[in-house]
Amino acid sequence: LSNAHNPSMAIMSSCSAQSSIKFAIIAFSIFSVTSFVFFVESSMIGITSPATCHDYNTPEWSRGKLTNTPIHGRLSLANLPTPIHKCPVNIGYSKKVNTLFIKRDDMTAGVELGGNKIRKLEFLLADALQKRHDCVVTIGGEQSNHCRATATAARMVGLEPHLILRVRRDKVEDNVKLGYTGNLLFDRMVGAMIHTCTPGEYGRFGSHALLETVCCKLRSKGKNPYPIPVGGSNAIGSWGYIEAVNELKEQLEVAQQDIDHIVFACGSGGTAAG
Repeated sequence: LSNAHNPSMAIMSSCSAQSSIKFAIIAFSIFSVTSFVFFVESSMIGITSPATCHDYNTPEWSRGKLTNTPIHGRLSLANLPTPIHKCPVNIGYSKKVNTLFIKRDDMTAGVELGGNKIRKLEFLLADALQKRHDCVVTIGGEQSNHCRATATAARMVGLEPHLILRVRRDKVEDNVKLGYTGNLLFDRMVGAMIHTCTPGEYGRFGSHALLETVCCKLRSKGKNPYPIPVGGSNAIGSWGYIEAVNELKEQLEVAQQDIDHIVFACGSGGTAAG
């Protein structure tokens, strides 16, 4: 199941299609109270497919400074712009902080896509579609928000999702122990192919080698995989947060509001790049 010298042996693959179908049926029956299905001529009301790639005009302030522009445009998957909320600062904050705002990027979409990753995926999946890939491969932790959003978005646009999840050794050897909770439930609901590796294997081989191992296996089966790095943070994905900063800049200009500092959590570095 694993080999300390060979990354191709460090990944355990599994596919529980029956479980995915079972849980999808349960999920739809749970959500049917607030979900609606309708059939109309989409051309009549201006509805486009989520797989439609739109031209992207880079922010004026970035032109001439950033040259690796996303030539394949972007998808329209997120609910943008996200709002900015003013928060009270009278409890628990430094006396030097007079005003605190929160950019609500937790509101980019619903629970299946929401969070900051969808901004990057709009550019990454547009690139994958325009290059004629038929599946995507990404990597993250057992309950990775990025992997959940990638799997869901990929299914929305017709790409098969493959996830490499970093889990404990006993879960590598027994896929049932992965369970059906949290983001793993969403991963299974959209029929993601789940591959696993241990934290030790992740540390020895690195995410790029593990991604390439799964991609090689898929190519040998006639697939054309598109690798997406941890967090979706690469030259293309980073444009999601370059555009987010442009969005923030425009919102502050309209509100005539100055700010002194921007504070954010940093994982894979995509937000920091923006």
